[in-house]
Amino acid sequence: MRLENGPGSANRNRVQVIAEAGQCHEGDFKRALRMIDEAADGLASAIKFQLLQPHTIAAPSAPKYWRHGDDLDQRGVFLRNGLLPYRAHIDLADAAEQVGIQLIGTPFDVDAVDVLAEIGNPIKIASGDITNSLLLDAVADTGLPVILSTGAATLPEIHAARRRLTPCAEVILLACSLQYPTPPEHAALGRIRTLLFEFGGRVGYSDHTLDTWAAGPAVAMGATVLEKHFTVDGWSKPVPDHDMALVGVDELLLYKATAEMAAAAVQIDWLEPHPGEGPAAVGARRSWYATADLPAGAVLAVDNVAPLRPLHPDAVDAAESVLGAVVGAAVAYGDPITPGMIR
Repeated sequence: MRLENGPGSANRNRVQVIAEAGQCHEGDFKRALRMIDEAADGLASAIKFQLLQPHTIAAPSAPKYWRHGDDLDQRGVFLRNGLLPYRAHIDLADAAEQVGIQLIGTPFDVDAVDVLAEIGNPIKIASGDITNSLLLDAVADTGLPVILSTGAATLPEIHAARRRLTPCAEVILLACSLQYPTPPEHAALGRIRTLLFEFGGRVGYSDHTLDTWAAGPAVAMGATVLEKHFTVDGWSKPVPDHDMALVGVDELLLYKATAEMAAAAVQIDWLEPHPGEGPAAVGARRSWYATADLPAGAVLAVDNVAPLRPLHPDAVDAAESVLGAVVGAAVAYGDPITPGMIR
């Protein structure tokens, strides 16, 4: 998978962000091109479009499962939002390549898979199609890398989908909450660790929460790929995706930065001083020091020695006790107590 090669990850290869265009293009090819440009400027590694036709994705009068203020059924919403011809995505992929990012497509039927196979980039499978054997087999036949969302899926369903996708060059699993938008209590970020434990490999998070907050904990949980809805200003249609999307370059940059800061914050997991702790590992630790002038033969006690900062390379570490020991020679006030001084 070549997600890491775009400008969105140049010198920032820890986390890749996929800008999910959804239907925020509103069926307008020029708007789609603008979204590609702004996704690249926002340091996304890829932009993702959905290839769908209302009649191949939903039965007549299928009710929508997301919260939005209209009474349209699924077909009506998809049609109203605006559609792009499947083969238009070939030109969009070329435009994305020119600005250094990838176009990734989510197919909702086999014809869409054929177009995406021609493009040759990774294919994203939506959570709702994790049990769609016809679609999974068509994607598997391409052999292309796959990103598989797992919202609302059970562990056996994920295993079954993975088996069908065995011919694919790579399968990246995305933890996901299939709720639009997702409130924090249903974000299910813990699923990231479950997927890592169960499957290994690269794991990510398809983020349907509002704003940018989830990027940090998702990466801290182990996500290396983040998918987030993205739009640009000036929309004219009530596309539901607009309501939960990052808007424009600045918000996408903030999301990317939040992810990168989290990635940096969890790099260190060893339990010994790291380079930044070097001064504190000396300055905040203690050794034994004389708190009074000690004559030869003095018995060390709490009234004449104490564990004090800093840690002295030659002194007895405060982890050990010198109380009750006897000094063999005189020790001046403030001097460290070394092993050779005591018996």
